[in-house]
Amino acid sequence: MTEARNAATILVVEDDRSLNTALAATLKAAGFRPVTAVSAQEGLRWFAHYAPELVLLDLGLPDRDGLTVIGEIRARSRTPIVVLSARSAEAVKVEALDLGADDYVQKPFGVDELLARIRAGLRHAIQARGSEPVVRTGELEIDFGRRAVMRAGVAVGLTPKRYCRVLRFQRAIQVMTKATAWSTSRSPPATATSRISTGSSASSPACPRAAIGSLPRPARITFRSGPDRS
Repeated sequence: MTEARNAATILVVEDDRSLNTALAATLKAAGFRPVTAVSAQEGLRWFAHYAPELVLLDLGLPDRDGLTVIGEIRARSRTPIVVLSARSAEAVKVEALDLGADDYVQKPFGVDELLARIRAGLRHAIQARGSEPVVRTGELEIDFGRRAVMRAGVAVGLTPKRYCRVLRFQRAIQVMTKATAWSTSRSPPATATSRISTGSSASSPACPRAAIGSLPRPARITFRSGPDRS
């Protein structure tokens, strides 16, 4: 169970159900956690729900052109997008990449090549997140760059839905950081405090929650200079 939770979640948006099933089986065998969708609408819904680490996207979807999906995902996330398409025209490839796709794999493709491109996309995403903050308060540590939550040095296994709740705290940090920078440019340093608790609730048991407020113990925020290579 721990390995499944720690595996990278890959969203597969492919309307060909046989290929969709084959891709999911391949990803699972390679140690990933596949989530599948057969339409643009379903893909965007699962993207918001699961917060995947990478998206495999077909362009010929039944309800919308996959190119519009690239633009919509990229407008709100830097998640790597690998296009899987039978379209061979150079103009289409250029448009997909210009819209924000990270890679373009033409069908038919080899499994080994696809897995290599997925691994490369995940590596690049980790490097790009290398400067994101690590928040420590008490025994709790949240590393947003690695998408890892630790409590007293022990990894906390979070489902994608629960990790989305943690991301709300990251957005709050970004707001506090900007507010503090503005304050220090005009007056003595302001102290921004934060709170993270791991109490349980009926709707989200053992799910970290974040709130902004004035507390005795302010969170300590540090930034990585690069990816953890240990």
